[in-house]
Formats: sequence, structure tokens, C-alpha cells
Amino acid sequence: MLDWKLTLTLTLTLTPTPTLTLHQVYFKAMLDRNQAIDDVHNATSEMMRDPKVHMGLMKRLFGVFDVDHGGEIDGKEMRALMMNMHPHVPRGAISLAMLEVAR
Repeated sequence: MLDWKLTLTLTLTLTPTPTLTLHQVYFKAMLDRNQAIDDVHNATSEMMRDPKVHMGLMKRLFGVFDVDHGGEIDGKEMRALMMNMHPHVPRGAISLAMLEVAR
């Protein structure tokens, strides 16, 4: 099986008007999220037993899904995290799990 990886290089110029478009920022954020998810999915159980590796992966996931950078994962951010981490799980099951945790 071949794995394809898309790499995006962004160049910012120092001008009064930024050349980076909203579309480019969104696209880079999606690439960062997908890479963080892939890193967690590809981590071995041995890697996850190492507290430094485990914490690093979790902090990275937190950072890319804490969209408002508020230091907390709100409901929308958690839903996005769960749906991206587990795309095969029905949306309703994720909603039920989130309601159960909120109790």
C-alpha cells in the first residue's frame, strides 16, 4: 500500500497586507490535525508507555484541537477531536459518550 503525503509550504512576506489567505490557514490547520492524529494512531504500545512520548502526543493533539487557544477543550472542539480520531464511530455514539462524560 502506498501512503501519500501532501506537504504545504507557506511563505509570508512582510507587507502591510498579509499574503496568507484564510483558506491557506484552514488548510494548514487541517494538515496539522491530520498529522497529530496519524502520530497517535501510529504510536506503538511501547511508545505510549513512555510518559514523555505519551504526554507529547496528547499535548500536540490538545494544541491542534484547542481552536480558540483557551486552554480548555470545549464541546465543539471535543466533538471535532472524537470525530477525527474515530471516523468509523457513528456521530450519535459520540454524542451519547459526551453526554455521559458531562454527567
